[in-house]
Amino acid sequence: MHSLIETALKVFNEILKRKEALIGVGLIVLVYLGFLIGKSTCGECEKDVVCKTFISDNRILEEQLKTCQSDCLENKIGIVKKCQEEERKACQDKVEKFKKVYKDLKCTICNKRGR
Repeated sequence: MHSLIETALKVFNEILKRKEALIGVGLIVLVYLGFLIGKSTCGECEKDVVCKTFISDNRILEEQLKTCQSDCLENKIGIVKKCQEEERKACQDKVEKFKKVYKDLKCTICNKRGR
């Protein structure tokens, strides 16, 4: 165990002798410390404060979507009613046409009798 610690210290000493490695380790330590200091100085982020504009925009867009959906539904209902009325009228026209043809239709027996 003692030799393992000595070996680790020797390797660490060799790394510290190299200028590039020392600069790299120093930068990593500085970045880490920067994050720690930044996190400790800043308070918790409040959702209501940060997302205030997003929340209000979301409410506006939801209202616009509801309006569009109701307008679309009213438009579709109007189109369906118009289609039903046109179909009813076409059917009624066919019934009237059939009644007219039926009144004029006579069988051969009625024709012989003169009716």
